[in-house]
Amino acid sequence: MNYLFLIAAVVGFTACSTSPYTGEIATIDSLQKELGIAELRLDSINHEKLSELAGNARSQLAYVQKNYTDTMDKDLALMLGDYKRAYRDMEKLMTKAKRTEEEVEESKEQLENLRADLENNLLNPAEADSFLSIEHEIATKLILATSRWPEANDNYIASYH
Repeated sequence: MNYLFLIAAVVGFTACSTSPYTGEIATIDSLQKELGIAELRLDSINHEKLSELAGNARSQLAYVQKNYTDTMDKDLALMLGDYKRAYRDMEKLMTKAKRTEEEVEESKEQLENLRADLENNLLNPAEADSFLSIEHEIATKLILATSRWPEANDNYIASYH
């Protein structure tokens, strides 16, 4: 009977004990939610449409370069520059968006690992503060960057459609 009471007391005290990192864990939870929203923003980018428009711009650029090897009038030269810029801009947007998606995934994983380390008291306070500061800075930059992607996507599609 005494052993049963002792086991119940130990389990009770363990369950009631709080982590010394509750504030840090709350910060991590908040960053993870914001990174989830950032993922949704990135998911709203229409990669297929951008790829189609970039292909059209590339085709039009190739056509002009192939068929106008001699001098061309000013308007055609300006269109050539527009096609080239459109193609490059859309390719850059798609590449950067893909890279940002990968960085968001990596940041989420780092935050999950940090949360687990904090919950298990594997870090001293100085390490916890340092790691959280680094991850907070990275996540904040990614969240800010992803807030601009849907607008850039819409602008490219509207401009070159």
